Amino acid sequence: MSGFGKLLYYSGYPLLISPSQALDIKLAQVQTNGELARVPVYLILALESSIRLSLLLILAVTVDYLVGNLLYEMFRGDTALLVLIVSGAVHISAYYLLLVRCKRQHRTTCFRIYRLVRNLCYAPVPGIAAAGVYLMFEYLDGNQNLEDVYVLPVYLGVTVVMAILGVLEFFISKRLPVGLDTVIVESETA
Repeated sequence: MSGFGKLLYYSGYPLLISPSQALDIKLAQVQTNGELARVPVYLILALESSIRLSLLLILAVTVDYLVGNLLYEMFRGDTALLVLIVSGAVHISAYYLLLVRCKRQHRTTCFRIYRLVRNLCYAPVPGIAAAGVYLMFEYLDGNQNLEDVYVLPVYLGVTVVMAILGVLEFFISKRLPVGLDTVIVESETA
């Protein structure tokens, strides 16, 4: 993974955007006969997800503390947090159901469906960023109310465009998601 790819992955990990590492953890534990070697993947995934959710909540509280409650509320921090949590929960559920629980004979179909769900879960993130930038410009322009009617259309517009691009990528790209195929195959043989 390139430096930029690592930056994206590690910044997206606590935001529940990046894929889970449950299969990687399980495979490493089986290979080294670690203490999690006999623990089912769903428990590893649940533990990892709760740690990631805790990191996200700590990040949200920290941002709230640093910018102040007034700005946090004006920039709709709780709404952005809720969108990230719901999107992350859908992504983690798709990861488990489509990559961990999928039968071997349906593997390619499951990978493809996971790609579509993953892309749709990524779509709200640029919408949050666009709405934040819009609110920042409104705030810097002197609008202290920030009850602007354009916030939701900006968010939804960018989110819909990204969702359309995600669906197009799903139809255009025929390869399996990078890295997941080898982890799945190795975890099945372990």
